[in-house]
Amino acid sequence: MELVIVLPPQVTCRAYDEFDESCIEKCDNGWFRVTAKVAEDNWLYSFLRSLGKDVCIISPEHLKEKFKQEDIKTL
Repeated sequence: MELVIVLPPQVTCRAYDEFDESCIEKCDNGWFRVTAKVAEDNWLYSFLRSLGKDVCIISPEHLKEKFKQEDIKTL
């Protein structure tokens, strides 16, 4: 599935650790947008949970709904 998340600068190093640099782009506001093809599995859930409130899930919609209850930001 295609995952789109937005991260603040203070946790962007986590994105560079896990995703290819070509998947990461800096936004005008200084945050970073990650767009990557990923498997929806326990690794992904753990990764997103580990970022806590520092991650904004843009898509997919069903993942936004899943994490909405866990107090992770969704747009």
